[in-house]
Parts: sequence; C-alpha cells; structure tokens
Amino acid sequence: MNATHLLICVQNITPATRQAMVAGIQASASSWWNHLDNVWIVCVPNDPGVFDRWAQWVTGLVKKDDGRVLVIELAKNQNINGFLPQAAWPWLKGHGISNH
Repeated sequence: MNATHLLICVQNITPATRQAMVAGIQASASSWWNHLDNVWIVCVPNDPGVFDRWAQWVTGLVKKDDGRVLVIELAKNQNINGFLPQAAWPWLKGHGISNH
C-alpha cells in the first residue's frame, strides 16, 4: 500500500473529544502509533486530498474545545530521536518513518 503518515498533536481537549478522536482514528486509519499522550501518527492511504480531509476532521473536533492542534505530513526516513518505550520504535521503522 502506498501510504501517507500524518503526525497529529492535540492539547487542551476534553475527554469526550479525545474519545471521539481515538474512535475516528481506529475506524479510518489502516494503522496508528500512540506512545505519547494526545499524539498520534496515523497511516492512511495516499490519495489526493487525504491531508486536507484529516486536518479538517481533527481541527473540527478540537475547535469546539478551544484546544490546540498540529497536523504534519511526515516524510520517509526522518531523522528522529527521543526517549520512548522500546515498543514504539519498531512501528516507526516498519512504516519507513525512521531511518534508525
């Protein structure tokens, strides 16, 4: 599958909005990564407009809480580093996001 990976970061959202985000991600993404609170990387089919659709959906959810949101389309083979659970790294490497 030719996939796009989107980094979604949110802040200041209600538990109900977080539950709606989790449900939407689980229903619509082929795979996802969530090893940090309110931060997801979603794997979605690479088709025209996919970034805009996801960004509109997330901002629509977060806007009602007066929260904050950042959506970034990730490139392949990013230089990344951090302190994460060991289980977090294989997903990143397996999806071609990390070159480590």
